[in-house]
Amino acid sequence: MLLFIEGNMTELIRKLGELATASRIKRLSESLMQDVGRIYKEQGFDFEPKWFLIFFQLSQQKAMSVTELAKAVGITYPAVNQLAAEMAGSGLVDSKSDPKDKRKRLISLTEKGRALMPSIKPLWKVIETSTSELLGELDCNFLQMIGQIEDALEDKSMYQRVANKIKSRQYKEVDIVEFKKKFKEPFYQLNKQWLEEYFTVEPADERMLLHPEANIIKPGGKILFAVIGGKAIGTVALINKGKGKYELAKLAVAPEFRGRMVGKKLVLAAIKESTALKAKILLVRTNPRLDSANRLYRSLGFKYSGNDHSGDYQRSTIVLTLTLK
Repeated sequence: MLLFIEGNMTELIRKLGELATASRIKRLSESLMQDVGRIYKEQGFDFEPKWFLIFFQLSQQKAMSVTELAKAVGITYPAVNQLAAEMAGSGLVDSKSDPKDKRKRLISLTEKGRALMPSIKPLWKVIETSTSELLGELDCNFLQMIGQIEDALEDKSMYQRVANKIKSRQYKEVDIVEFKKKFKEPFYQLNKQWLEEYFTVEPADERMLLHPEANIIKPGGKILFAVIGGKAIGTVALINKGKGKYELAKLAVAPEFRGRMVGKKLVLAAIKESTALKAKILLVRTNPRLDSANRLYRSLGFKYSGNDHSGDYQRSTIVLTLTLK
């Protein structure tokens, strides 16, 4: 029955192709580990394949901290702790406080662990030779290919790759629309939420947010909204300052949609709208605390042009500007 299930599993994984890559690699690793584990037991060694990297590394050193081990063998700190505890249970390693820093634990091989090395090394040689023969049956340099995959993931993790794809898809799902009366309340609430999160709602904010048509749109400005499924999830305003100058203000994104490039899409739309309005300069008054927003502005070409002395908002301390063509 087990063989039948394994056969079906192999067929399923192969059919799934790239989608099951991680599962396939894990299954291959588990199969190899299981077989090597059987060899250890048949040869009389109380040793688990998963201990190999830590055991081998410690055989080259007198003692290492958990952090040093994790870095050396390329696994996580908690994983090293767990494996070291298992090995300690078999009497292969010992753990002591670092005399130079009591907060650190130093792990080293016990006498039993070091005594194991001469007898287990010949078996490792057989395993190495058998692995080499297996890889020699392949039509590719497997170890080189694994190294290339590791390098590629070091450069950009699978998490980053998938997250970027999701953000790109979500970015395309967001529509940018102009102000409508039904968005008056979201305009107020979106801005109120972030202002109270970082600062406070000032009197000048109240005037703008409660009466956006009179204070922003009628004087020649614009209010844009990021919308998904008819729901406003973000907003930004363009305030006409006269003489070809507009202020980018009231940029706000609902907390659950932050980190999805909604803010970037709003600012890009505002820049495009500013160009259509014949603007020459686009300015934004901001505060160093707004790190994410400031990074966004600078990535889109805004540059520091001085401190904000207007006195309109207590929170505004610096001014960034973008020269439009």
